[in-house]
Order: sequence, then structure tokens, then C-alpha cells
Amino acid sequence: MSKSHDIFVSYAHVDNEVLPGETQGWVTQFISTLEVYLLQKLGRREHYSLWRDPELSGNKPLTPEIIETVKASQIFVLILSPGYVSSTWCLDELATFVKTHGVNSGRVFVVERDKLAEDERPRVLSDLKGYAFWAADKQQKGVTRTLGTPAMISYRAEYYRQVEDMAIQLVRCLKQLRKKEAVSVDLPGSDNDDMASISDPADVISVASEGSVKRVTVYVAPVPDTLKLERNDLIRVLGQHQIAVLPANNRINYSTFEQEMEADLALSQCFVQLLDGSSNMGLVNAQYQIAKKQNIEVMQWRSSELDVTSITDEEHSKLLRGQHVMASDLVNFQQYFMKKLLPPIVEEAAEVVPDEEQKIIFINVGNEDRALGEKVSKQLSAHGHFCLLPLTPDEKSKPADIRRDMEQNMRYCDALLLLYDSSPLTQIRQFLMQSWRMRAQREKSLPTAICISPNNQDENLSAMAKDLRLLRCTSPFPAECVEAFLDGESV
Repeated sequence: MSKSHDIFVSYAHVDNEVLPGETQGWVTQFISTLEVYLLQKLGRREHYSLWRDPELSGNKPLTPEIIETVKASQIFVLILSPGYVSSTWCLDELATFVKTHGVNSGRVFVVERDKLAEDERPRVLSDLKGYAFWAADKQQKGVTRTLGTPAMISYRAEYYRQVEDMAIQLVRCLKQLRKKEAVSVDLPGSDNDDMASISDPADVISVASEGSVKRVTVYVAPVPDTLKLERNDLIRVLGQHQIAVLPANNRINYSTFEQEMEADLALSQCFVQLLDGSSNMGLVNAQYQIAKKQNIEVMQWRSSELDVTSITDEEHSKLLRGQHVMASDLVNFQQYFMKKLLPPIVEEAAEVVPDEEQKIIFINVGNEDRALGEKVSKQLSAHGHFCLLPLTPDEKSKPADIRRDMEQNMRYCDALLLLYDSSPLTQIRQFLMQSWRMRAQREKSLPTAICISPNNQDENLSAMAKDLRLLRCTSPFPAECVEAFLDGESV
């Protein structure tokens, strides 16, 4: 009997050929990067197993051993490319997994190494959202480039963001499957059919919470290839705030798109459209006209660097100058959009502590919990405390500068608060180690608290120290966490 693996990676040998001057093929580099993120987010290498065939053999039939390995695997990751759809071996692996687990089980993850036309994709994948590892060439119309190649070195950050996004969803899927297995063991006769309703891997995380929290839904209009990265970036920000996005992918079925769009808009609170100077204005304008008829909030964006005067098409120029269009960089639009979409909640005035009791609180969070950290910072500052969050990496902030800033915060703050929700356990332990190392540079001990969300109640930090408090918080989170932190003797 074949050993069961958590993740099976299916790919074509041609996609792992090593380019001249390089030391690794694209697939090897991708898997190595993915495994680092999985390791960081799961805590230990033993917490997952990944299998790939290092000896692919072209179009020869699948061996019985590989067939059994595919069947026994929990998650199927395929690297979609012209080489993949041309390989009988790869397509047989996909067919075997789908026959065993179903294509809509939430267990099939598609890595789009290349852009394929709709009729070139395997029909079984038509409804699945893929992780696009390609971007449109800004200079050559109709040309796309693969992320993670020497020619796309300027898109290095986008490549790593895509791999990390995928790792986050893989971890969520794995945890969901393991919870399901545990329930199945406790309840003999339970079936797994409810997983079949999950068509997008990103939806796995929302199954448990559906019904308990009313989610905001935003329609983010599909865009041309020239804006695909910007759309992905916007969706990533929305996801950090637990905001659902429709449609599930960036593909359009021209024969049914109007009906599908109207159905999605009926479930949405806002219509967002990203614009540029590319063609295909017929579709872009049609999206806008359909949204206008739905009595829904409309927000449009274009880059402030776009020269609208160079647009010769009158209809296109009119749309770019429309009343709903914000001309800015994407970050400013995202911030404006989030404030408009999520207006501040009117709360009772917080009790402000006396000046002599006001503290400097360093709230250390991973990137996954950044939005949560901002919310907690706002709540604590309302009580009169001065709150600091870590710097976020960008082109202006070098890693050494970020490290020095973090060390300075730990040296001079009055209390340290760590938030453990979506960040990997290993990162929380790393934060603890960093704060412990700083004790020699401080005049007094550093009171530290870790707020553990309801999602991680069963996790064991395996860490103990003087002045360390573990706050295992329940709903409402993080409000309950803030109250527990303020009630402590340290602050």
C-alpha cells in the first residue's frame, strides 16, 4: 500500500528544465519556496508531507505506485502550462485524483505557470480559481511573462506573495481536512460530502465561520492581463479584512457573463473596477453599465501616472474621467476604499487612564495579522496608551532598518503584546526569542502578553518565562483580548 501524503505536486518535466546560467528549474524553485512557507506556517517539517516525482517519463503510462500515491494524497497541486496539457502522464494524474476526491472538493490547487486560453485548459478545471504566476508585458501587447524567471526579476516580490498566499490556503485546507478527519473518527458514519460544495480553496476557511459572522462582499470586476497583478493585490487586502470577493476568478464566459455578473452583484455591497489604457473597452464599459443598473456603490480606479490625453477613443476617455474614478496609486485607493467600505464603528468612549499610568505598548504581529494589530492598536490608544506596530517591508525600508526599529521598540516599550491568529506559530516563538534577547539592554523586565485567538486555542506555544501571560481569548475577538490585556497587572 502506498504511503499517504498531504500534498501531491503534479507537473510536466519540461517546466523544470534549467535555463542556461541558472542552477534550478522553475518547478524545483517553486516547491522549495513553497516548502519554506509551509514549514514556517505549520511550525515543523513533520507537520506535513509533500510528494513529487523526480523521474517523470514523458508520455509513458502511470505506474501503479504513482496511481496509488495520487489516490492516497489529501491535496493535489498542479502546475498548469502548455507542457502539462500536452502530457498524458500529467492529465492521468489529475483524472485519478478527481475521480477519487472530486474536483470541487477544495483539494485541487492550480498553479498557472503560463496563461492558457479557456479552450486550452482541461475542462475539469474550468470552474477552479488558479494562482497566476504570469504577468502581462507592459511594453508588448498580448505577451505574458512567467514570474520567477530571470526576465521577471522586477516582479520578484509578486512571485513570493503568490507563493505565500498559496501556502496560507494550503495550510488552511490541511487544518480543515484534519478537523474533519477528527470529527469523522468521533462520529462513525459521518460523510465528507459537505466538502464537495467548496469550489475555491480560499473558501475552505469560511466554512466553519459561515453563519456566525455576516461577511461584506465586494464585486471586483475581471480585468485585462495588464491589471491582473493590481486586482490580485486588491483582493489580497480585502482578504486580510475577511471581505469576500466575487467573482471567484478573473476569467469571463462571454456567452453568460451578463447573467453571472448580475447574480454576483445581487450578493455584493460594492462594485470595484480597475481601469487602464488598454483596449477591450466594449467589455469594460459593459461591466460598468450593468453595475449602474443594480443600485450599488460604484468605485473605479486608474493610476495617476496614466496619461488620459493620450487615449484617442472618446468612450474610453470618458470612462477614465468619470465621476466614480479615483486617480492615484493603488495603495491610496485601497486605503480610501477600505475606509468607505468599513466606516468606523461608533463605540462608547473608552475610559482614559491617568497620564502617569499611560504606557508605551509595542504590538508585534506578522504580516498575516497586520489588520488585526491595527484594530487592537486603535482600541488600546483609546484608553490613553501609546501603541507601536512593526514597520512593514517596502522599497524604502531595508531589512536592517526594520530589525533596528523592532529592537528599539522592544528596548524602550513598557509592555509587549503579541497577537496570534493567522501568523505561523514559529513566528510567534521567534518574536518571544527576540524580546528575551533584549532583556540585557533594558533597565527593567518587559511584561509580555500573547493574545491567542479562538482559532488557535489548542496550540501549545511550549514557552514559559517570568512576566509572560498567555491570554486564550474567546469571542468577541480581539475586543475580549484587549480587555484581558488591560485587566492584567502589567499595564
